[in-house]
Amino acid sequence: MISPRTFRGRDGVALCGRAVARSNDVIGIGGADVEEFAYLLEPTRPGMLVDPTDEERTAVRAHYDHLVRLLDDGRLIFAGRTLATDQSLGIVVFEADHEDAARQVMERDPAVARGVFKAALHRYRVALLRGRPR
Repeated sequence: MISPRTFRGRDGVALCGRAVARSNDVIGIGGADVEEFAYLLEPTRPGMLVDPTDEERTAVRAHYDHLVRLLDDGRLIFAGRTLATDQSLGIVVFEADHEDAARQVMERDPAVARGVFKAALHRYRVALLRGRPR
């Protein structure tokens, strides 16, 4: 089932706010009342942006892989960061069935779990997104 809010992800898979034309057997996706959430990320050690330790590099690589899995599962709407090196902020916007499932997604982010990023979860609503009908 594809809802009226359908849009195409990078890989051409049909995505929308209510259904995903892909396997939904992952935590927090597949219900009729999918919600949008965002978690904001901030480095716990500001110096990591210009001089990361090996542990920080490894955690950030694992963080990126976590985001790719969310994208492949049809849950990630978008993710990115500011380019400031003195005070950076990252954002991950995604879909989950409920707040507990969204919290699990955030807490399972390897960079959050390893303490490289501080994270705060928020309910979120994408207002406008290129490729998504208004």
